[in-house]
Amino acid sequence: ALAQADKLELRLQALLADRFGLKLHRITKELPVYVLRPSKSGAKLATAKNPGDLANSGVNIHNGDLTATNLTMQDFTNTLTGQTDRVVIDKTGLTGRYDFTMNWVRDDHRAEAASASAPVGPSIFTALQEQLGLKLSPEKAPIEVLVVDSVQKPSAN
Repeated sequence: ALAQADKLELRLQALLADRFGLKLHRITKELPVYVLRPSKSGAKLATAKNPGDLANSGVNIHNGDLTATNLTMQDFTNTLTGQTDRVVIDKTGLTGRYDFTMNWVRDDHRAEAASASAPVGPSIFTALQEQLGLKLSPEKAPIEVLVVDSVQKPSAN
């Protein structure tokens, strides 16, 4: 059975193919990634209070303040992929659901560091290690990517 997100992706691809004549194919390329693993001190994650309550699971991020509720490590690596410049791969070995918070200063705010009003705090890498007992290691791995073969302007309605 396909996951809901996979079904949505397939419907979106069909829509784009129909409306824009989108033609694409998938290839696997060796790309820079981050691998998420427990740090030497071990992961510091609290088991989710309500692991069966999937309707109330997710992550909320605002300016480097992250609150995770009932989150799997796969969900967390997807979130980290959106916060870093690389795909993040889960190699923590953690299979449960977790509740946690993490605070860091986003890289785009670090550029403002010369300003007296700029936020001060750890990078996402330091925050992961100090606050959650996890670390991101830069590596290379085979990643599936989509290659656009052709696309056209949409026809008039």
